[in-house]
Formats: sequence, C-alpha cells, structure tokens
Amino acid sequence: MSGLLFALVLMTTRLHYTPPPTPAPIPNQHADLPFAFVRGEIVVTAAVGTPSVRVGAIVDTTSDGSAIDAMVADRLNLTLLDVGLAPGGSARYSTTIPSLTLGAFRAFRVAALSTDLRPISRALNRPIALILGHSFLASACVAIDYRHRRLRLANGRVPCMPSGAASIPFALDAHDNVIVASTLFGKAVRAAIDTGSNGRIALVSQLTPHRRSIFAPRSRVVSFCVAALCRKNLVVTRRTRAARDVRGYDVAVGNRFFDGATLVIDYRADRLAVIR
Repeated sequence: MSGLLFALVLMTTRLHYTPPPTPAPIPNQHADLPFAFVRGEIVVTAAVGTPSVRVGAIVDTTSDGSAIDAMVADRLNLTLLDVGLAPGGSARYSTTIPSLTLGAFRAFRVAALSTDLRPISRALNRPIALILGHSFLASACVAIDYRHRRLRLANGRVPCMPSGAASIPFALDAHDNVIVASTLFGKAVRAAIDTGSNGRIALVSQLTPHRRSIFAPRSRVVSFCVAALCRKNLVVTRRTRAARDVRGYDVAVGNRFFDGATLVIDYRADRLAVIR
C-alpha cells in the first residue's frame, strides 16, 4: 500500500513472524468474481470460517502473510498466539483461518495475523476485515482485470496465463514480495508489484548508498515498464519506511499503473504478464 493506507498497514499488518505452513488448497479450482476499486484498492467479498462470515477483503501482493480483523477473529473463536505489539501499540496475534472462500475458490487453514483493521475501514469508508496476502495467494495464479473490474484465481493445472502472452520471470524477496527487474532514470531497479497500493510508482527510501542517487523528492519519469506495459510522464512519489522495515526492492508499482490492463501473476510458475 502507499500513502495513507500504506501508513495504516505498516502500523498493523506487516508481518514480522514466521507463519505456519499453509496446507495445499483443493487442486484445480478456478474462480472469476467482481471487485470494487475503492480509492485505488482492490476490494472483494470473502467468506471466512464455518459457519461462514462474509467480509470485505483487500488483495495485497506485498503483504507477506494475510490478516484478519481482531473482532472477526473473536467472532469466529479463532485460536490466537501472541506475537507482540504492532508499532502503533495494538496487539497482534498469529492465527489460522479454518476456511476462506472467494467465489468458487476455497482454501483451508490459511495462516494470518489477527489485528485491528478498523483504521483501513475508516480510510476506505467501508468495512474491511481481511487482507489477502502471500499465505493465501502462494499456490495460485492471480489475474486482475482492471478494465472490467474482475479478479480471476486458478490453481493446480487450471490455465491462467493467456496463450501467447509475453510473460517475464519474477522472484520473491525475503518478505514474499513479487519482484521484477526494470529501469528508472537509466539505472537498474528492483520493482515490487504492490496490489495493496493505490498509487502508480513510489520510490522506497531505504536503499543502499550506491543506489540512493536515483532518488528525487518529485520527478517525472520519461518511461517506466513492467513486462509489456510502459507508461510515460509519470509523477513519481517517495515512500518513507522505518529503518526496521527495509524491503528488498527500490520501487513499488501500484494499482493505478495498471489502469485499463490485466495483470497476471502466476505464483505456480514464477511468471508475470501485463495484457493491454
């Protein structure tokens, strides 16, 4: 996330613990469901627990785990393990969501952090009780159709990458962020695909000394590309991170960069494509 929502999530949902392994989901599933674009965030409706509770959820590829609002976790009577306080002082607990359903796509025993997500709900002016991060997405292919506001999920052997799409490899950093190679101001950079961000491009402040030269408080980029999608004359913002939250990338690429396109992230094959 970036801007206000990034600050809120930094205070609540960035995970600093090792979640338990998540069992493999039911194989060969696929789902196609609508999403709402709320202040640049991808918001879907999910069902959690048994009996299920329907909640608002954000899809966030830079959240190394998933998160569930503490009040919903209490309502579902989830088992909690104390993992300490968030930077803002709120309590955080690791837990396991017994079942999580998006459309026709269902996963079991999803590792998550239980914490207070009310600041995000207030920022978006709608209830948000779930953040779907890597612990949910790890074994799936995710296609986000920004033009038609559709989210498609597939796992197992179900195809997801369009035939003939020009895909590129990606790597996961230590925090499970999706990282691709690009260039900025003529320099090689590591770009994180941040579907929890409402921005376009943000420079991350914690760089090694020899990379800080790419920084500018506010600059215009002649061109920036992710896979086959290139944008021109973008205003670059600067994102500040606490020293303890150094990440393995230089640039965060948010949802608005992909306006009108379809972003496909295939975690099964470590391939990414952008289709216009």
